[in-house]
Amino acid sequence: MSRLATCTTFLVGGVEYALPSRFVLGCRDTVAVLPVPLAADWVLGVTEWSGQLGPCLDAGRLLRAPRPRARGGALVFLGSIGTARYALHVERVTGVRPDPIGWQALPPPTEGPVQTVYQEAGRSLHYLDPARLVPPDERRLLPLPVSFDAQGRQIATLIGNVNEIRATLVDVQTDLHRLERHLLNYLNELDARDL
Repeated sequence: MSRLATCTTFLVGGVEYALPSRFVLGCRDTVAVLPVPLAADWVLGVTEWSGQLGPCLDAGRLLRAPRPRARGGALVFLGSIGTARYALHVERVTGVRPDPIGWQALPPPTEGPVQTVYQEAGRSLHYLDPARLVPPDERRLLPLPVSFDAQGRQIATLIGNVNEIRATLVDVQTDLHRLERHLLNYLNELDARDL
């Protein structure tokens, strides 16, 4: 079976979706995903694939799934040959199958990443357009090239850096509260002098 004539299928919110296999570099169970502060709600964080860190996106949010994201799950890596563009977090990868040629094709229910809904014998398969998965303003997501000396070492370093940044932000917030109190005290003193 040629990769050009197959699709990779997976579940999101209990619905079966498919992507053309030529865009899928691989799949694996969810491992470490490093959260990214202040990222869009559909960005879970970054994850590693073949020595690169790249964005990990929440398929449930991108596809507006009716059910919340399940714990665990799997990652589907999308991109061109050899270079992962991003990982898509899904509930479960259900397999690789021939493209649904011969199935009844219905138009997609709404605008968005679903290109066609195929039906056969009571089974529905939502065929996705990978170019429309990510919101238009954010389509320039690129992987960060990172070499891994030892398994997990770079992720641990990044987690440490994120924790340092969080601690620094807490310190800055504390300093701002302290400054606010000093300013209020100073303004109160000025008001008292004016009386």
